[in-house]
Amino acid sequence: MSLTTSQIKFLSSLGQKKFRNSHSLFTVEGVKMVEEAINQSKISIDSIYATSDWIGRNGFLMNDASLKIIEIKEKELSRISNLKNPNQVFCVCEQPNHSAGKALIVNDLTLYLDRIKDPGNLGTILRVADWFGIKQVIFSPETVEVFNPKVVQSTMGAIFRVDIFHISFEKLFESQSNLNYYAAVMNGTNVFKTKKEKNSVIIIGNESHGVSDEILKLVKNKVSIPAPKTGGSESLNAAVATGIICSVFRNI
Repeated sequence: MSLTTSQIKFLSSLGQKKFRNSHSLFTVEGVKMVEEAINQSKISIDSIYATSDWIGRNGFLMNDASLKIIEIKEKELSRISNLKNPNQVFCVCEQPNHSAGKALIVNDLTLYLDRIKDPGNLGTILRVADWFGIKQVIFSPETVEVFNPKVVQSTMGAIFRVDIFHISFEKLFESQSNLNYYAAVMNGTNVFKTKKEKNSVIIIGNESHGVSDEILKLVKNKVSIPAPKTGGSESLNAAVATGIICSVFRNI
């Protein structure tokens, strides 16, 4: 059965933030990512649109009453896809509703992202969190939208395993000033030599401007990744820095 013009218009509109938010939906594309979506239970799947090839290899899913699977043509997939090279299957998921209250229950290790703007960086940071078993990432209100298709695809499935919350740092700090906060900066204490506590919040700042002055005024612990004397770059990519710092904290 072919998609109607209105269906194509609706599905393609989910590539835009205002429509994603108005319908509380987001999209996941490609064989691997949709497989990740199907094999998890944290985020609900609204519907799946797939080519005959994909359905042929996954026909057993057609008997799953919880999944709404619609066969479409490759031409239709290209019209609704956000990818340059659409890959067999397009999935619509419901946006999870994580209340701010839950974000205040910080256990073990948590990331706080202050105004991260690049979708690729954000997706990679979520992959880093997933790799190191960090179950919760808190976003500042100014951080790029997590349901942006570029973010979703670059998480490589981490979006289905890491809980995400939005709250200003001021509110978080006001409610839980007893936690151990560490801001990643250029000229802080060597992170490899810093005393690290277990129940901690690592703050990663904006790619160009770093952690905001407002946050730095509240946080005592400021850490840096030391560069060898032979180093040439002025700074590390935000996602790379996150990976290094998380590795250090996970091995205390």
